Amino acid sequence: MKNRVRIDLATTSAAHQADLIARLRDLGATPADVGQGDVPWTVLADPEGNEFCVLEPRAIYRDTGPIAVVVVDCADPRAMARFWGEAMDWTPHEVTDDHVALRSAKGVGPYLEFLPSPEAKTVKCRAVLPSRPPTWTPVRPYSGRGPGGLTASSQKGACSCEVVP
Repeated sequence: MKNRVRIDLATTSAAHQADLIARLRDLGATPADVGQGDVPWTVLADPEGNEFCVLEPRAIYRDTGPIAVVVVDCADPRAMARFWGEAMDWTPHEVTDDHVALRSAKGVGPYLEFLPSPEAKTVKCRAVLPSRPPTWTPVRPYSGRGPGGLTASSQKGACSCEVVP
């Protein structure tokens, strides 16, 4: 089953993409077929079956850190983008008939992308978007090795994580 919310991971080179895929497979990820066909990215599933993508290097995601984008399949991408953009004070970066991409108004951290999905929602989504987004602070450019690059903290202090080495 294809998840309605997934994470796409950024890579900095073809070698980094291959190394990351190998490392993720060693950690227990398995190849997944969600009908993607012949594409330059690789779809994997984590040990619980949640699909995610390891993207080929893309200039747009060069400064996002290890998470390039959180992708949400939905019936109305523009309506969802309006809602989440207002809820998190994120701005549209690209609006087309096929998708809407949002990012922090500060231009740091991953993107949030909404894609149209012809499939009706049939099961409860296992991933949840926070109602209060983390504040992303750039630490250093993402080198493609390890998790480094950003720190995130909750606006209300409910959670905090640091993804710098």
